Amino acid sequence: MLVGLLLSGLLLYGLQTPPQQQKLRQYYQQASEAAKIQDWVSAEQAYLAILRLSPERADANYGLGLARHFQGKYEAATGSFEKTLQLDPDRVEANLFLGLDYYLLYEYEKALGPLGRAIAARPGDISLQLCLAGSYLALNRFGEAIELLQEVTRKDPGHVPVLHMLAQAYLNTRKFAEFEQIYERLRKLDSGSARTHQVRAEAYVFQGRPEEALSEYHKALALDPNAAGLNQAVGILYLEKGLYEAGRPYLEKALELESDLPIARLNLAVIKNMEQAFDEAILHLNKVLRVNDQLPQAYMELSKAYAGKGRWEEAAAAMERAIALDPDKPAPHYQLAQIYKKLGNVGKALEELQRFEAIQQKMRREKHLAIESGLQEKPQ
Repeated sequence: MLVGLLLSGLLLYGLQTPPQQQKLRQYYQQASEAAKIQDWVSAEQAYLAILRLSPERADANYGLGLARHFQGKYEAATGSFEKTLQLDPDRVEANLFLGLDYYLLYEYEKALGPLGRAIAARPGDISLQLCLAGSYLALNRFGEAIELLQEVTRKDPGHVPVLHMLAQAYLNTRKFAEFEQIYERLRKLDSGSARTHQVRAEAYVFQGRPEEALSEYHKALALDPNAAGLNQAVGILYLEKGLYEAGRPYLEKALELESDLPIARLNLAVIKNMEQAFDEAILHLNKVLRVNDQLPQAYMELSKAYAGKGRWEEAAAAMERAIALDPDKPAPHYQLAQIYKKLGNVGKALEELQRFEAIQQKMRREKHLAIESGLQEKPQ
């Protein structure tokens, strides 16, 4: 299908002077022949030659995007597909691949528009619906994911990947009864797969049953030992149990398999800080923040690492950033106060201690009110 889409875009049009026409025909022929044998490097070069002669060609920009897509050059491909749609807004295939490439780049917000337009033009394409639902899940838009996935299951009730995603969406919205219904269907259709064991493990995590979660994760890993996400999940569970040495190899393997997993790298940095390997922790955390600079815990750990090195100004800046992202958490205010003391800034240290106390008092007050409300709701 994909090569067919490519060949459908290789139309010659708008050729002007005979010399230019001859060169363009030659390059188009080279691109077509390269695409037929899936020589995407040569196809890319041919399309680049076309666009040097005539940059406003939608079909050549589209072909260049495909050549880059099939080489795994997803970021470069998005630019080509964006240009295609500027020139030809109705080209459905460009929306399709643009959405897929943004999805593969983890740029889920950007993927929504082109995926939605592609699905509108190809409403029965389950692979596109899965990408759109996956984007909704990644963006924590669980209601929209559930609505889309339910629509797909009505048409195809035995589609296992759809059921896996629907189970995940129900877990994230704590709809455990609905999850169990979906899981029962998965148990009948796909009981021996790593993904089904993973779904069960995730349910146990949500329910606060870490030992059972670990058991299911290990069953999944026995079937798929090179799944980066599974290794990450096991490593994190061990860390939460305080078993740092047990968790370390799983986190390291997750990063060997997929180097841009920020949560695995963040948890590995936690271990490095505990071991006082502060330089290694800083390296890990800077990589985390290049991928996602909105993680308060990453800045907190970075502050700890800088403090461990005696780099107090940098420690203060990192903790200030953590507080800016999550101002209502008490611990960072207390830790920032200690850093200000090290810097000799008594006034700022006192301000942060006062903020710490104010947040603590607010939390105690809210807890007390919640207890009172619960008591009043109990039948007499």
